[in-house]
Amino acid sequence: MEASFVNVTKPDALEYIRTFEIDRSFNDFLSFCRQNKIEVTILSDGLDFYIEELLARNGITGVPSYSNHINFDHGKIEVEFPFESDCEKCGNCKGAHILTKSGADDLIVHVGNGYSDRCGVQYADVVFAKDDLLKYCEENNVTYFRFNDFSDVLTKFRKIVEAGHYRKRHRAELRRREAYLGE
Repeated sequence: MEASFVNVTKPDALEYIRTFEIDRSFNDFLSFCRQNKIEVTILSDGLDFYIEELLARNGITGVPSYSNHINFDHGKIEVEFPFESDCEKCGNCKGAHILTKSGADDLIVHVGNGYSDRCGVQYADVVFAKDDLLKYCEENNVTYFRFNDFSDVLTKFRKIVEAGHYRKRHRAELRRREAYLGE
C-alpha cells in the first residue's frame, strides 16, 4: 500500500494540516441545521486525523464523522478502513453509511465534490454538487444543485426546510428500496 512509503511523524503531519481551512460558511450551515433539529453527519473517504483536527480548531463538536483511520508509528503510517463494505470503489463507502443510518421516511441530503461521493448520491434525495461530483451528476442524469461553498448550500437548503416539504428523488428511493430488499 502507498502509505507504507510515507515517512512522517504525527507532529509534522499536524503542522501541515494546520495550513488547511474549512469552508467558512460551514458553521452557519451547521447552526441552521441544529436550530431546526436536522442531523448532520460527516462522511469522508479521507482520514480521521485531519478531520478531527479541522473540526476541533474550528470549535465544531457533536457532529458524528465516519472516515478512514490513520496510525502513526515512529515516522511510518498505517491506514485502516474501519467501515469497509461490499463497495469495491471506496475505503469508506458513503452509500453504505446512508443505507445503514437512514430510515424510509428520512429526506437524505448529500453535499459533495469528489469521486467518493458517487455512491452516496445514488441514495440521496437532495444532492449538492461541485467539481468532479458535478460532472458525474451531469453525465449520469443525477438531479443536483450546484454550489461553490456552504453559503450556497445554506441558501437553497433553507428554502427547502422553510417550504416544509420536498419531493423525494424517485430514482434514489428505488435504489434504497432495492438495496434494502437485496439484504
